[in-house]
Amino acid sequence: MMLPFHTLIADRWTLLASARRAISGQRSAIRLAGVLMLAAAAACTSDVKPDAPRAVGNPDPLANTYAPDLKIQLPAFYKTPNGVYYQDTKVGTGMVAAPGAQVTAKYTGWLPDGTQFDSGTFPFRIGGGMVIAGWDEGVQGMRVGGVRKLVIPAAMGYGEAGSPPAIPPNATLVFEVELVDVK
Repeated sequence: MMLPFHTLIADRWTLLASARRAISGQRSAIRLAGVLMLAAAAACTSDVKPDAPRAVGNPDPLANTYAPDLKIQLPAFYKTPNGVYYQDTKVGTGMVAAPGAQVTAKYTGWLPDGTQFDSGTFPFRIGGGMVIAGWDEGVQGMRVGGVRKLVIPAAMGYGEAGSPPAIPPNATLVFEVELVDVK
C-alpha cells in the first residue's frame, strides 16, 4: 500500500501513525518506508499532539484558580507534610481509617477548572499502593460517615504523565471523599 505524501506531512502524529501502519506491512519495502517516516517524524518540531490533554493548572495547589462550584479556599484547609490539602466537611463517628486498614470510600474527582473526571465507590488498603499517594495520605484519620475534600498536588496524584485522556499532565486534583467502611 502506497501512502500519498500529503497524508504524511500533516503533523508529527499523523506521520507517526502512518509509519506504524507501514511498518506493520509484510514487504520489506513498506517497512523501510515506515522507518523513513519515523525518522521524518522525529525531525518535526511539533512536540504536542493537537488533541493531547493540556495541563489544567499548575501542579502546585496554591498556584491554581478553582472553579467556584468546588468551594476551595485553601487557607481554610489543613496541609499534610507531603502537600495534600484536606478539609472535613462532615466529621464521621465510626471507626478511624488508619494505615493498613481496608477501607471503602465513595468519591468524586474534579480538575481545578471544575471538570469532573471520575466518581464511584472504591475499596482499598491505606498505604497499600492501590490508589494515588494523595488518597493514601488524605484519607488517613477519617472516620466512617465522614466527608472530606482533598486537594492533591500533581506529585501526589498522577504527576507529569497524568492519566489520559481524563487527567492531563501535572494536574492538581480535587476530590470529595466519603468514608463508607473500615475493616
